[in-house]
This record gives sequence, structure tokens and C-alpha cells, in this order.
Amino acid sequence: MIDFQRLHLSQREAYEKILFSVPSRGCEYSFANQYLWGSQQAAFLDGCVAFFSHFSGRSVYPYPIGPGDRRAVIEKILEDAKQRGIPCRITNVLEADKQELESWFPGKFLFRSNRDSFDYLYEIQDLAQLKGRKFQKKRNHVNRFRMEHP
Repeated sequence: MIDFQRLHLSQREAYEKILFSVPSRGCEYSFANQYLWGSQQAAFLDGCVAFFSHFSGRSVYPYPIGPGDRRAVIEKILEDAKQRGIPCRITNVLEADKQELESWFPGKFLFRSNRDSFDYLYEIQDLAQLKGRKFQKKRNHVNRFRMEHP
């Protein structure tokens, strides 16, 4: 089994060196989120970082990152899931990752999108002004904060 553990502050430099060597990933890959939330565990393998987490009551493996041998890491993840007796669910798969997986393991994976897990964005002006009914709840939070913390 892979020895997944919470990231430690002493690993920040090594983690960010790997993180910044790959194309941009979602916010869940930032060291701050990894370290502060502590809900994901990580392992440094073959020049990459592999992850193990529990999300919505399921054990999952967020897609590994790094310039190393990701195929070897995926093979280790597949074996880890088998040893744990759980389905191998790989999350946070970008289109390039999907193509990579398909080239290495043709037809082995079923791909599904989970829109509830997508990152979301607001226009800068919308958040700066909070105009309209759409932002009423956010305006209420801001106003309450300002009243409680003058």
C-alpha cells in the first residue's frame, strides 16, 4: 500500500516545486489548501505527488501531479486501491489527463463529469459591486460583518 500522509510544513518547498512544474490545477492542489484542510493525504512517488482523499463519502485519488513518471504512479494507485479493497476513483482529471490515461490504459477507465465539484468564477465587477438580487445574500453577509466589526 502507498504510505499516504498529511503534508507537513517542512514539505512545502518540495511540494510547490512539483506543483509549479506542471500546468495550472484547481485550488484543491494549492499547498495552503492541502496543508490547512488536511483532508487529503499525499505521497511523493517517482518524481510526482499522488493523493488519497475522502470526498462525499467515497475514497478517491485526485489525479497525481509532477514531471516524473505519472504512468508508474497511476499503476501504483491501481494497486493501492486493489489492496485497500476499494474502487479506484481518480478525480480532478483534466482533458489532457484523460488523454494520458487513455493512451496508457485504453478502455480501462470510465470518465464522468461531476459539475457539483467544478470551480466557479465571478466577474471582478460583480463581486466588487454586489449589485442585483443574485448577490443579496452576499451583500447581507458583508453588511452584517461591517456592523459587527466596525
